[in-house]
Amino acid sequence: MLGFLALALAFAVSPPSAPGAGEQLLAQLETRFGPAPAAEIEGEAPVVGDCAGDPDFDEMQTQAAGRVRRVLVEIPAAASPLEAWLGLSEFDRALSNQFGPLWMQTLDAEAPECAQLGLQTVLAPALVFIRTHATSRLQRVLDAEIGFFDRMHDRDMRRAFFYTVQHSDHDPAFQTRMLGELVLLGDDHPLAAAHIPSLTDRLLAARQGLQRYGTIFSCEGGEGRLAYPLEDEATTSARRERYGLVPLEAVSAASCTAIMSGEEVVVRQEP
Repeated sequence: MLGFLALALAFAVSPPSAPGAGEQLLAQLETRFGPAPAAEIEGEAPVVGDCAGDPDFDEMQTQAAGRVRRVLVEIPAAASPLEAWLGLSEFDRALSNQFGPLWMQTLDAEAPECAQLGLQTVLAPALVFIRTHATSRLQRVLDAEIGFFDRMHDRDMRRAFFYTVQHSDHDPAFQTRMLGELVLLGDDHPLAAAHIPSLTDRLLAARQGLQRYGTIFSCEGGEGRLAYPLEDEATTSARRERYGLVPLEAVSAASCTAIMSGEEVVVRQEP
């Protein structure tokens, strides 16, 4: 799943000056997984400002942190780098699915601004933490295991790889490396077919503000719209058809809820 917050979480978030639910949660995550690997994350951190101490802000922070903790306790302890990576990837997937409806709720026009910020200041740093860890663990696995891609007959492995690679925007060098590996697998390989369009778009959007296949959407007026202009609109349909993607018109007509619900609607189907 490219998932909700694919763009909104492309920045680090500074916690309130006084220890709050978000800061306490990050401390708990560090106790479980260790300090997060260093990552360069672009964008500006939201300013809490007048929301500090606001009831809506505090309630949403507490609610969001509680949800993350409930998912955390379900992630089994890892005995190997491979298990550690699989667990972190599942953590990412579970959080994305858990928070989709809550995120949509805070985007409602009637939702208090401080409630939106309360969710953002907990969920954004938690996902950044998890995703930087998952990327680091996957790199260790790739460097240590020969024939890693031969193991992609396993559905859980394919899904974990999908989540980690698509959510490693903090490490474009790693994404570029993975795109090269996928191209070498060939278009007929299911892993390559599921990844090449969306990963190409993520890298192109970060570098040039464009996309080749039209896989990155945002929500405007209750409908999904392209978040970045197409590199070459005349060839987009043929490019999408080559990888079995649904027509752009079908995706554009989908509601934001459908696009951000945790179900993959842009890539032909979850690998």
